[in-house]
Amino acid sequence: MSERPESAPSEQFDFTEVMQQINSANPNMRFNRALVMWGGEIPFIIDEHQWISRTNKNNNKDKVTDIHIGAQPAPHETAKLYGWGVNNIDTEMAVRSSHEMAHAVQVARGFEQALVDNLNGITRYVSNQQSAYITLYKIFTAYGKSVTGLSTEEIYKEQSIEANMEVPVIEDITELLGAYFLGDEYFYWRLNRIRGDFSDMEKLGILSLISTIYTE
Repeated sequence: MSERPESAPSEQFDFTEVMQQINSANPNMRFNRALVMWGGEIPFIIDEHQWISRTNKNNNKDKVTDIHIGAQPAPHETAKLYGWGVNNIDTEMAVRSSHEMAHAVQVARGFEQALVDNLNGITRYVSNQQSAYITLYKIFTAYGKSVTGLSTEEIYKEQSIEANMEVPVIEDITELLGAYFLGDEYFYWRLNRIRGDFSDMEKLGILSLISTIYTE
């Protein structure tokens, strides 16, 4: 992956290549590989009556039971706030699906449990991926503000603390990991539109952590 944070203030991203890779089930695409690795074990349920999507877990919070993807378009101002860069329902559902799959990967790889243990002072072995996840969480927590538009929603602030984790921060990580699943170009586009005064070097540090978190 090349290192090139850039700046281009556009509200829409060109999803042509992203959608071609999804529709052709390109095995080199991260999102498609994630679907192969975890999607077969998790029911995807399309909800034709709403736009909101969600990932459900079991009672122990250590396994995803199903993923619901809303098939209706989000309100224009909501999509704009989230900064998805979408221009139709197909691209919107791709971004939502990737976000929810990112939630599933975090659970499947034990990222959230490793984070909770770390926050509670429990010392145990963590993988390089889990260590990168914990580091990114602490960077965003120290920043103290929402990094993506989605995490500004009141529902996440109301949940705020879940098992000692700050839910808005988890959503920020999930948004970026989901963007990374959809390819380098879209990830760069989203990375350069995160909120806050992050330098190019700091953005490259975020890129490095996200790519480590993803490592198969």
